[in-house]
Order: sequence, then C-alpha cells, then structure tokens
Amino acid sequence: MLVAIDDGHGLSTPGKRTPFFPDFTFMHENEFNDAVAQLLKINLERCGIETLMVALGNTDVALSERVKFANAVKPDIYVSIHANAMTGEWQEASGIETFHYPTSAKGKVLAEIIHKHILQGTPLKDRGVKTANFYVLKYTNMPAVLVECGFMDNYKEAVLLLSGAYRKECSDEIAKGICEYFKVAWIPIETDFDKLMNELKDVVRRYEVEK
Repeated sequence: MLVAIDDGHGLSTPGKRTPFFPDFTFMHENEFNDAVAQLLKINLERCGIETLMVALGNTDVALSERVKFANAVKPDIYVSIHANAMTGEWQEASGIETFHYPTSAKGKVLAEIIHKHILQGTPLKDRGVKTANFYVLKYTNMPAVLVECGFMDNYKEAVLLLSGAYRKECSDEIAKGICEYFKVAWIPIETDFDKLMNELKDVVRRYEVEK
C-alpha cells in the first residue's frame, strides 16, 4: 500500500493565505497543508502504509509535476490537503468538504470514508462530499481525493487552522479514513500519559509476580 500525499500549494503561491489578523500577521495556506501532510506521513507509516510526498519542501511545485511524479511511481491512492477560501476577505462561509473526480467510483468511496472521519473531530459545518474536475483529481491514474479542512477567510476557522491541535486532528482523521479504506488497523500514537500508565501497570505486574 502506497499513498501519495500532496500539500496543496507552495509557500509562495499567490493569494493562498488568510486575510490579516488583528495583529497584522497572516497564515500561508501551505503552513497548514504542509503540517498536516507531514503528520499524515508519520501516522500512515506507523500503521504500516508507505507514503510518497509529491512536493518536497515549500517550493511551489506545479500541479502537472505533482501528478506526473505520482503517475510514474504508481501509488494506490492520492490525497491532496487544502484549506478553503471564498472571497479572500473575512466572511461567513465555513465548513469541511471533500472532492473526488466525477467518474471515479473508488475515488468516491475514498472521499466518503475520509470525509466521515474528519467530521468526527472538531464540529464544523458539513459541506458534503462533492465532485470536481480539479487537476489532481482529473489527471491522476489512481483514486484521488482533495480535502478542504476549513476556510482561511472565516476568522474562527482560520484560528483553528493555525493551531497545532487542529492540524494533528486533521492528520489523524484523514489517516483513520485511509486505514479504513485499506482495511488496515489504525494505531494511535501513545501519549505520555498512556506511556506512564503502561509503565505503572508493568511495575504492578512485576511486583505481583515477585510477591
């Protein structure tokens, strides 16, 4: 099993950013996309699924180059990670939507599974599973999906997109969807608390044996 992971846009892609926050800072879309992509890679590989990053670094790799690379390596699926935008100014459109190519039956199945898992996290508006002729959906030779994880120009969602917790959440949920698609067990990362509790259980077990 091999998954192509696409971080959507390069850091310098024109216009792909939030409006200015009150402190006059902003977030490039790639900051969110790349963080989720890197965490997704870690998640999938922990579950025994190989990954292919189609755009290394923060440069703006052309869509045609991303697709050409993926088609040459022949992964099983292609997942493109994005943050959405409506007007480029602060506005009210919100929510999560997942796209697949209109005639791809397997792409539709993959999109529906991933979308289901993403909606189980932070409650955001369900904008549905949709079809589109996006380049990375149309020209890839494998089932492909494009996930829009929230709106950069919705202030509340932009704050979410900035947070490490939401980035981790999105990567976890996309990974869970991919695991379900491949019928592979999801292996959660062990938190420090979980690790501590397991160590304590080991100590108790050893004590009981010695006793």
